[in-house]
Amino acid sequence: PMQLSPVAKKAQELKMSVFDVLGVSESFRNGEIHPKAAMLDTQFRCHPEIASLTSELFYGGLLQNGRKETAGAKAMFIKNTHGTGGNFKSDNGSFVNERHQRVVLEQVKLALQKGQREIGVISPFRAQAEAIQSLFNLELAELYPDAKFKAATIHSFQGQEKDVVIFDFTFGYSLRANGLPQMLLGDIASEAAKLLNVATTRARDFFVLVCDLQYTHKVAEALPNYEDQAVIKWLKGIEKIAFAKNEEVNENTNIAA
Repeated sequence: PMQLSPVAKKAQELKMSVFDVLGVSESFRNGEIHPKAAMLDTQFRCHPEIASLTSELFYGGLLQNGRKETAGAKAMFIKNTHGTGGNFKSDNGSFVNERHQRVVLEQVKLALQKGQREIGVISPFRAQAEAIQSLFNLELAELYPDAKFKAATIHSFQGQEKDVVIFDFTFGYSLRANGLPQMLLGDIASEAAKLLNVATTRARDFFVLVCDLQYTHKVAEALPNYEDQAVIKWLKGIEKIAFAKNEEVNENTNIAA
């Protein structure tokens, strides 16, 4: 029920899934199993750290972990890009952030150097994802011919998975564009929540968030329903996991640390 809804530009009823029509989605969010549904409640793809967060946020805590990990193994990390620059609209109207592109590529390179080969980069914006894919093809593809790398939007990644997923939030302070992406605004019952759930659960072993934390919190706090925003609950959940690893880890933690 928390997969992406059907795409329909005009007819609102065509955007509703069968789960929404029957009320199954609402039941799961409340931590209940709908009488007309049988829940496959055990997941085996994601590291328990990743799955536990998404279960708590999006499935009312009903999703169980069938995958076990060695004690101390960590899966969620944040690369804070505060102060590095902002986003702006590309020629086709999509958003790009050139500073983030370099940060993301560095994270990809670090993962490759540590032996990872199944790596995916997800951005909410097609232009940003395409720019990162082009940079990889130009700078890293020949050095790592065995890498199974893909940079794409959340919609393009649905149904796929990678050992390492780097989520590029893309938005940061800019004189030309401020605020947060509209597609990621909404409560836990919104399409934004589904986008975040799908993006996060593409990762098997590691999930790395590239985000300007201070900027994101600041602009989100100006929203009238700040506390109800799924993206803020999601961000705080990742921060809690990533920054609780140990006392020495700082906000610039990455998978090479």
